[in-house]
Amino acid sequence: METEIKYLKAWIIFSILAVVVAVVGGAVVGGVVGFILGIAKVNTQTISVFGGVLGALVGLYSSFHFYKWSVKKYILPQSSFTIAGQ
Repeated sequence: METEIKYLKAWIIFSILAVVVAVVGGAVVGGVVGFILGIAKVNTQTISVFGGVLGALVGLYSSFHFYKWSVKKYILPQSSFTIAGQ
């Protein structure tokens, strides 16, 4: 039961941080891209596509790093094995 609680804690923290950072990062990147492309007088549909794609990429990138962090912080220290080189 204790192991499941550790996994649940890591998953909850990862989920909350990943979603918040993905939303904020995606909004910032989308806003910057929209501003730059808007100044360049690009079509609004094109701005939406570029902003959405770049926002999704920022979300994936941040999600991966928060997953890695949460596993290292909450799961690996309690496990009986170590990863080579770490």
